[in-house]
Amino acid sequence: MRLLLPCLATLACAAAEGIPETERLNAAIAELDASPPAAAYRALSRRINDLEDGIKPQIKALRSEQEQLEETPAFQAYERRRAELDRQRLSGWDLERQQMQEAAKRIYAARHDELRGLSAAALPHGAALGFDVLTYPRIDGSTSTSPLGLVLACRLLDVPYSWLYPELRGRPWRTNDLESRYELERRIPDYWSKDAELELVEMRPLATPEGRRNERLAPLINSRLAKHSSTHAGWVALIEGRCDLNLTARAPSASELQLAKEKGVTLRSEAVARDAFVMLVHVTNPVRSLTRAQVRGIYEDRFTAWAQVGGGEGAISAYRRQRDSGSRELFDQLVLEGGPSPDLERHRDLYGSIMGHPYSELTMNRRGIGYSIWYYERFMAGSPYTRPLAIDGIEPTTASIASGAYPWSTQVYLAWRDGEAEDGPAMRLKRWLLSSEGQAVVRESGYVPVR
Repeated sequence: MRLLLPCLATLACAAAEGIPETERLNAAIAELDASPPAAAYRALSRRINDLEDGIKPQIKALRSEQEQLEETPAFQAYERRRAELDRQRLSGWDLERQQMQEAAKRIYAARHDELRGLSAAALPHGAALGFDVLTYPRIDGSTSTSPLGLVLACRLLDVPYSWLYPELRGRPWRTNDLESRYELERRIPDYWSKDAELELVEMRPLATPEGRRNERLAPLINSRLAKHSSTHAGWVALIEGRCDLNLTARAPSASELQLAKEKGVTLRSEAVARDAFVMLVHVTNPVRSLTRAQVRGIYEDRFTAWAQVGGGEGAISAYRRQRDSGSRELFDQLVLEGGPSPDLERHRDLYGSIMGHPYSELTMNRRGIGYSIWYYERFMAGSPYTRPLAIDGIEPTTASIASGAYPWSTQVYLAWRDGEAEDGPAMRLKRWLLSSEGQAVVRESGYVPVR
């Protein structure tokens, strides 16, 4: 016990010596808390608390009044009728969704059958590249180019693929703003068991695990080798070195070029396929064609009613994508010829961040107009209730895109960082993709070849 006493004394002394440092920090914090910004913040907090205390009795009285209303026979009858109508609406939508799903599958399956007829029987030069799961280049890219990325990987790694037709999700109406989630769950317990907003699920090809060899390779192609993030994310991944190639629907945006400059990266690219920018409407819209000037006028609020641009009834609802998305950048470049005027930012409806959302909006809104990419519209969108418009009287078709007659024809690029080894996997794949064999695979995917 005597041996421990010096140790305990030493510890007590060390602890006592630490107190002045704590006191110094406490004093510094107290001085900082007395500074003008901190004092102003505390004063605002006191005012907020005083206001909240002042209205609490009013809120309590209103809640009591609301609870009394809920107990009345009239309100309970309303609730029962509202719940019954909601159930009927859900049942009706289940039937409509099934009909929409079947119609979409018929339309898109026919288009994909045509593509299967374009498949090249053999790719000897592609096989000679000698790619395997370890040497195949890392490819990222746009949502719309993901089928081409998957078809490339499957053909070069000798894995079969097939197009998938997933079921629709959600509903074609939004929750009433006056209804709280609590109230909806109270009336209809399973209301939130499905998405609250319609989401059209994209048609995509998938590598299929047929045979023992492909049981492990096909999932790798689907999840890693041909997994595209988005147009913007693909450019960022390329700049940051997280992929070797970017298969993209557009050239880099200003923000992406700035990021490349900050990272000291020089970007290179070459066109490998043709595509187009298209305007979309509901299938029942009587307008079949718009001029380029009319489209711009719609988005600049010079044309606000369908009657002003050739027919139809009601006001025009114009939808757009978010900045840096592939179709939004093409919209700014092609429709607005370089970029929007500042006032465009405040009065056009926005929809979500995925490519399927304009189709969801136009399925619900017969007076809407939106935009997308021709390839996505033709082979991926999954909507039987939308269609593209002719521009200046020219329909977007394989022939008009190939000839350049369609006014808003675009290109699909394969991009890489300057300095890639010419004999490395990325550059060898790029050269092959521009060969006759590679362009045959481009055609097989549904894109219009550049050569």
